[in-house]
Amino acid sequence: GEPVSNVSVSLIGPDGPLVTATTAGGIYDFQELIGREDYTIDPSHEVYISHSHGVSTFDLVLITRYILGLDLLGSPYQYLAADANGDEDVSVQDIIAIRRLILGLDDAYQSNSAWRFVDANFILPVNTNPWATSFSEVVNINNLEGSVRYADFIAVMIGDVSGNDPNGLINDGDTPRSGRASLEASELEMTAGETYEIVISASEAAELSGLQGTVSLTDDVLILGVISGQLSAGHFNTESLDRGRLAFSYDKAIVVNEPLITLQVKALNDSRLSDVLSISSDLVRAEGYTTANDIVDLHVVFVNDEQGSETVRLF
Repeated sequence: GEPVSNVSVSLIGPDGPLVTATTAGGIYDFQELIGREDYTIDPSHEVYISHSHGVSTFDLVLITRYILGLDLLGSPYQYLAADANGDEDVSVQDIIAIRRLILGLDDAYQSNSAWRFVDANFILPVNTNPWATSFSEVVNINNLEGSVRYADFIAVMIGDVSGNDPNGLINDGDTPRSGRASLEASELEMTAGETYEIVISASEAAELSGLQGTVSLTDDVLILGVISGQLSAGHFNTESLDRGRLAFSYDKAIVVNEPLITLQVKALNDSRLSDVLSISSDLVRAEGYTTANDIVDLHVVFVNDEQGSETVRLF
C-alpha cells in the first residue's frame, strides 16, 4: 500500500519506447497515444539507495525462521523479496546474497534485480509459492480504447522481506526503539606501542534472534587483525579496518560464554578501551531483534575484571 517514487516506467508501442518516472505518490501516465494500437508497460528500478534502510539483518532472521520450518512468510510477495539470487526458491544462498549487500561486500545482487514488479491485477494462486504459476511483470494493453487506469504494479524491494520500508524513510536511525541490548568487552588500560586482543561477547544481546552494526575504534588504536568467533568470516566486512571500522551482521542463536569476535589491535596512544571502542551505525545501522520481532538499540558495555575487589588502585 506504500507508493514508490522514481520508478522508471517504459511504454513500448507504435511510437517507439517512451519512458517516464513515478511521482512521490507512485503515479505515472502517458498521454496522446494512438488508439486501437497495442502497448506494453514495463517498470524497472535498479536503485539500491533505499536498500540500506529497507533491508537489514531482521529480514535474514525472517528467512532463517522460514528455512528452519519455524514460521511461514506472510504473502507471496515476501517470498519474491526473499529470493535474492533469483532461482525461484528461498534458501541459505539467499541469506548469503542479502548479507553481502548489507555488509557492503556487494553493491548489487549478482543474479537478481534491485526491485521486481508484479501486475497488481494478477492474483498469485499459491500464497507460499509465487512461482507455482507464471506471473506477469509487465502490463499489456491490446487495442487501446480510451483511458486506461488499471495498469498498476506491486513493487517488491528484493531483500526487504519484512516490507517495512519501501522508500527508506522509516529506519533512518532516528526511529524510536523499544529498548536496548548490549555486547560486552573487558575494560583495558592500553599503553602506546603495546598489542592487545579485545574479546567482544554477548551480554544482554544473547537474548536476541539477530543483530547488526559497526564496531568502531578511534585513531588511538590500529586494528591488526580479526579472529572469528560466533561471527565467522561471512558475517563481517574487513574492507574498512584501516579506518577502524568493522561491519557485522548475524542472524543465528547467540551463545553467552563464547566470543562473538576478537580484535587484535595495537595501541598508538595511552588510552582506555571504553574511550576508543563503540558500536556505531557508521557502516551498518546498529540494532538488534528480539524474539517478539521488536527492534532494539545495540551498544557495548565494558566490564572491570576487578569489580568486587576491595583493593583501591590509582591509575
